[in-house]
Amino acid sequence: MGIVSCIKGQHGIALSRGWDRMYWAVDLHSTLILPNYEKMKAEDVVYYPDSVETMRLLSGRSDTRLIMYTCSWPAEIDEYQKRFATDGIHFDWVGENPEVNHTEYGDYSKKPYFNVLLDDKAGFDPHTDWEKIFRVITGLPLLQKVYGRVVRVGD
Repeated sequence: MGIVSCIKGQHGIALSRGWDRMYWAVDLHSTLILPNYEKMKAEDVVYYPDSVETMRLLSGRSDTRLIMYTCSWPAEIDEYQKRFATDGIHFDWVGENPEVNHTEYGDYSKKPYFNVLLDDKAGFDPHTDWEKIFRVITGLPLLQKVYGRVVRVGD
């Protein structure tokens, strides 16, 4: 399954189940930014093409929650967050999803729940997939609850 199929499929599931948001887990190195094996400084961040625009779009959607999915050290994460904020990218959480801890189907206390995973180790190609995500996201209606049910904005 490609990234576009995954996103469209998860969006369809969210609509059919009445959810008003989707959760995206985003790895940093070799996914959002070029890998850097030195101690990180905010000015050292180099983004992949189309990643900033796509992450800004996702950050601005009311139906999206972003999880920074990284094994970076806390001091490095602080530096990343400063740089991302400067660049208009906002992560809601780091390595967790406090909105979904347990469901009838599973225990998410040790593995954060997400609908979409962007990680090079999961097959994400940062050279081509960011542009695909941007195109598909701009065409997806927002998930929004109206009077207790989810509707597609514009319907």
